[in-house]
Amino acid sequence: MSAAASVRLVSLDVGYTLGEPSGTTLTQRLVELSPLPVRQAKRIAQQIPHALDPDSDVTGPQTVCAALGIAPAAFPHGHRPPGFELWPGAGRVVGQIAHVVPVVTLSNVSHWDERAADIAGLLAPHLQAHHPSWRLGFAKPDPRAVQTVARLHGRDPAEVLHVGDSFD
Repeated sequence: MSAAASVRLVSLDVGYTLGEPSGTTLTQRLVELSPLPVRQAKRIAQQIPHALDPDSDVTGPQTVCAALGIAPAAFPHGHRPPGFELWPGAGRVVGQIAHVVPVVTLSNVSHWDERAADIAGLLAPHLQAHHPSWRLGFAKPDPRAVQTVARLHGRDPAEVLHVGDSFD
């Protein structure tokens, strides 16, 4: 961000920044199923399913399985998403930030894991919007994720401060 730019929108990561799932996520299950080295499988499992909208890409699970070296029949179609619990004080802190600048979330999450989570509800009334990667079509660290969120909120990407994330 340049010295001349000011922060006009804060985007927050969700998982392991504001809270955590209460069980095994689809990403974690796919990594367990894959014969690839864990780091490689995790990178693939975070990038491909997190950008898939199953309503518009019915071949998505097959693409994921091929990339991870998993038999298509092994894709966990019956996966039940875990609940999501905010960490103590997370909602209060989001509220404090929202008093200064608009706040949104930008979360790498698959359609399958987000079904049961109501992140917007958990952070209401402080959150301007919740942006899961599967709806955006881009997963972080792809810069198009932040660029898309900035555009949706009428901001230049240089005016967006993203908080959270670890890509290891």
